[in-house]
Amino acid sequence: MNFEQIRKEAFAAVQKAASKGDLEGIAFFTDLAKRADAGAKDVQKLEALHSQLMAEISSGIPAITGVAPTPSPTEQMSAKAQGKHARQQWATKRGLTQSDGVIFGGPNGTAGIAYGAEKPDRPDRCFLGLPDKAMDAAVLLYQSPNGDVLDFVLPKVWVQKYWAQISRSGKFCKFNVRRIANGKFQLLLKTGWVDITPYLHGTIV
Repeated sequence: MNFEQIRKEAFAAVQKAASKGDLEGIAFFTDLAKRADAGAKDVQKLEALHSQLMAEISSGIPAITGVAPTPSPTEQMSAKAQGKHARQQWATKRGLTQSDGVIFGGPNGTAGIAYGAEKPDRPDRCFLGLPDKAMDAAVLLYQSPNGDVLDFVLPKVWVQKYWAQISRSGKFCKFNVRRIANGKFQLLLKTGWVDITPYLHGTIV
């Protein structure tokens, strides 16, 4: 079983633990998934270095270490472009099509897809926004410093229960998400913080 398979199995275990209200299980398997993901990235770096060295040996050019790699196309994007790319990628994988700006639709209804990334000056915190419009579900794409994008899918029942408690600024809803101990995530509502960890990799129904 490779790192990617371990990560998928761990995320599946997180959802299973969440359905049972097993907080220790959620924390354990979330941490396992993060470590597997880090392992996968280390493997990718080693494979890239191996390819570079082989190419340089073949061409007779000595390897130069300590040089920063060329940023990927995604890393070179502006924050706005990264958000658009992340939303489109997430929606396409789930058969959703764009209907109104950041709102996408499919057989199970509409979903507003928000994107935000942690910043060096505010670690473990992410701010996202959506237009204050009618939608069946809300998707929060939270990008970690390592580039991973975590998707929290707040389904219809959640939106119906909590939508009025989300902070507003003009015509936009503001989502303040924080990462806390034990791999858990919380969203700030007008009434206080609520746990959204169970909605990681969820569905809009």
